[in-house]
Amino acid sequence: MEAVCVTQSVSLGLACASGLYATKVTKAGSATLTSSACVSGTVSHRGNGLKLRHEQNVTFSSQTKPSVASKLGSALWGSSLPSVAAASDETNTSKHGVLTRASVEAPPSTVKKTPIIRSPDTGGAVLVLEDVILSAGGRDLLTGASWRLLPGQRTGLVGVNGCGKSTLLRALVGHGDLQSGYAAFSLDTEVAYLEQTAVSGSTRTVWDESRSRMVAINEALAEMEAAEKAVERGEEGAIARLATAQEQVEATDGYRVDEVIAGVLNGLGFQQEDWTRSCSDFSGGWQMRIALARLLLEQRSHMGKSLLLLDEPTNHLDTKAKQWLGKYLSGVTAAVILVSHEQEFIEKSCNHIAEITGGQLHHYVGSYSSFLRARAARQQQAVQEYRAKQAEIERLQVFVDRFGAKATKASAANSRKKMIEKIRKEMPEVAPPEDSGPGTGDRRTVKMYFPKASPCAREALRMKKVDIGWDSSAPILYNVDIKLEIGMRLVILGPNGAGKSTLMRAMAGRGGVLSGSREVGEGVEIGVFTQDLAQDLPGHLSAKDFVLQEAREKDISITDEMARSALGALGLIGESALRPIKALSGGEKARAALGVFMLRPYNCLMLDEASNHLDRPSAMALAKCLSSFSGAMVAISHDIEFMEAMNPTHVARVDPNGSVTVSQCISGDLRSAQKSKAETTIPAAANKGKKQTASTLTVKPAKFYGGDAHVKPARSPDPKRVHEIQSQIKKNMQLIEKAEIVLEMLDREMLEAGADAAKAMDIFKRKEAIEKRKAALEQEWESLDTEHQKLMAKASK
Repeated sequence: MEAVCVTQSVSLGLACASGLYATKVTKAGSATLTSSACVSGTVSHRGNGLKLRHEQNVTFSSQTKPSVASKLGSALWGSSLPSVAAASDETNTSKHGVLTRASVEAPPSTVKKTPIIRSPDTGGAVLVLEDVILSAGGRDLLTGASWRLLPGQRTGLVGVNGCGKSTLLRALVGHGDLQSGYAAFSLDTEVAYLEQTAVSGSTRTVWDESRSRMVAINEALAEMEAAEKAVERGEEGAIARLATAQEQVEATDGYRVDEVIAGVLNGLGFQQEDWTRSCSDFSGGWQMRIALARLLLEQRSHMGKSLLLLDEPTNHLDTKAKQWLGKYLSGVTAAVILVSHEQEFIEKSCNHIAEITGGQLHHYVGSYSSFLRARAARQQQAVQEYRAKQAEIERLQVFVDRFGAKATKASAANSRKKMIEKIRKEMPEVAPPEDSGPGTGDRRTVKMYFPKASPCAREALRMKKVDIGWDSSAPILYNVDIKLEIGMRLVILGPNGAGKSTLMRAMAGRGGVLSGSREVGEGVEIGVFTQDLAQDLPGHLSAKDFVLQEAREKDISITDEMARSALGALGLIGESALRPIKALSGGEKARAALGVFMLRPYNCLMLDEASNHLDRPSAMALAKCLSSFSGAMVAISHDIEFMEAMNPTHVARVDPNGSVTVSQCISGDLRSAQKSKAETTIPAAANKGKKQTASTLTVKPAKFYGGDAHVKPARSPDPKRVHEIQSQIKKNMQLIEKAEIVLEMLDREMLEAGADAAKAMDIFKRKEAIEKRKAALEQEWESLDTEHQKLMAKASK
């Protein structure tokens, strides 16, 4: 009979909220749940004949199903988390105490998994990874990864789409598994996680939702209020209680809580009138901002060490909000792991970089720009080392070819054969590129193309005197007049919340037209990419099946091979195209969505933040493709470089007063428009306490390169002596070849001498002298070769 063990453990500083959180499912089937607060309820576990054994008291006051535990976990992390409810028979527990951990013992699995533990022995680090393996979809994303993250280190985690960045963050909070190695948080570290798809969905006001996880401050203020009422009632000891409560409020910075919340909401673009609106009134992009505000404020309330895990936090932010967030993060004392493809944002907010490339994790100290310089130096060093090893193999092979068949040199030749094998094992299978290119991680060729637009009317879309919005009594945009013709590339600009996406929805025929006329030209077919399209794809389908399903609505002749080819051009190759969409990263989902546009011949494209989740090479490939699109195009983006690369012909400016003006795009228009609305200053509330200086990382030298000053160049042997040795070996080779030619000639003369004994003896003596000279040259060659090996070995130490 398998057993489920429920044991008690002390809260180790997880983000304060009542909730259960499944941190680990081990290889043996063990699932661990932790709680940072007393939870009322009963945990139900469904399993095949499983039972619960209580090792310490557990408190429950009502029945709480696993689904409830999942919801409680959602309150803690912003999304539903795995719970113990994984099997089939129901077993309930109801005792007295605090439920903090439950484990399920099941038959052994074939995959070994590494639990993330809480450890008192992290050497001051908030997170320690040692030689871990990270896998997803049957393939290893990271092997032998090590990391020591210290307080104050703000690390940008970079790499191409699908390399494992988001998967690693999810694994750190229990949404995935690490295989082998060691993983630990320090005991007093509180972890806050913002994932790509985190949305609030709450019916609270923006203000209340943003404040909801400032647990320490909220509790301190509640205690102070209760103490004040106790004083009013004249209760004994109330004055001392109030004094203690006031000290706690002061310690948590509770007296400035309203100032802090207002600063964060203002920085993220919320107007004061938005603070009292319900979260459910906002779009998905704005709900992402609410979740981000709640996370930042939660971190401020932590009394111990904090770790912020941010997955693409800028995807729904305009330029002004991005700049504010970058400055805010640069002032926090928490450790930060930030996943982003926006280089400028990483440059402003991070002081460390971790790059995933080739399944390895490489660490750098410094900003993003210093990382690029250090990586270029590392790349150059790798190329030099590769060439040196190739040259060494060629040199050793010459010796083997020359002396491998000679009995007297067989031992030396075999020794060099082993050296060649050893060097080849140390070399990468593919030669390192001469340069690392503009992006991060493994360079992949992304080729995007759109099928030729079908013939249609020249005037693709016409809107005349259109009022746009959702309430006829209060339109968002007034008297809109737009003529979109084939060949136009129109970008929509305007401050966040002015109505850019609402305008595009109305242009695409997806609602919002209150009055006026909207006419679509004959034969025009509109393809729409919305902000959340990549996240709204059917998770149960594979990328290939989704692309086929969408493309065959227009053309039933589309084949599996054509779908695979389109996805392959986008970088979704092999099993990536066959995995369920729900298992793909944000960037891979975006590529799957774009795959449809590569197979369906639209003559009018409308793209709202299409570059979100894409790495830089993919975003630039998309922009280049759009710049040559033969139909009409409308685009919204906060990425200036992406918009400029599209080479827009026209600009539509949406003003907060509700007007829309269209004009030709002149060079510099995009940057001047963005600059005028991006100026902002960081509020004083963003800095709590003194800014910490990150300590130096201590990691494996083979995988760590710390900025320009830390790239250790290869030690060179004495160049003069190496040159002398190489020159002498070359000279000896030439003399040996000449000697061999002479020996062949003497062998022929010996045959021609026949019975002439005197002549034969003379030839024999000449041959014997040449063979001795040849042997001496070979011996000298061997000695020089040995000396060369020793010099090179000494230099490598």
